[in-house]
Amino acid sequence: EDSGPPATSENIVAALKNALSRVGGRRTFVEFGKLSELINQDNLAEVLAFAEGLPKAQDKNTVLSLLLGRWAEFDPKAALNYAQNLPQGNARNRAITSALAGWAEHDASGASAWAIQLPPGQLRDQATQSVVFALVDKDPQAALALLQSSPPRPDQYGMYASLFGRWAAQNPTAAIEAASQLPL
Repeated sequence: EDSGPPATSENIVAALKNALSRVGGRRTFVEFGKLSELINQDNLAEVLAFAEGLPKAQDKNTVLSLLLGRWAEFDPKAALNYAQNLPQGNARNRAITSALAGWAEHDASGASAWAIQLPPGQLRDQATQSVVFALVDKDPQAALALLQSSPPRPDQYGMYASLFGRWAAQNPTAAIEAASQLPL
């Protein structure tokens, strides 16, 4: 399917540098997504070293989020451990939620359980949201169950609206049926 150069760490880093040089827009986002699929256990260390060495915080956070989401698909515990050891703050929370989203792609119940065990607060809210949105396209019923089992939160109605909007785009009848079962 792809006749481009092999997915060596050098090629991935070169492609990331190229994408970072023209950040902005949907096309760049799609390119980052395609590059993340090339990351595996064999090239992870080199790509991670590149990300850690980026001088601009925004570039570093973007690449780390991308990398952690992919890393968590094949080694969620290591990816989450790495993310949790970043300095406190928004970049750390973003890294954790990216890792959880990647984990949820392959083990939604494990990612959900991990998110729910976090202490109440912003990180748990963001983690739960990340898992819900990772689930909604694959298993909207599970996404709804996770959202319903979560403690109330300020943005809960927005979360329901987003979940049902995405669900309705795939299966309007099932989304309407599920929404009609919710208490008022």
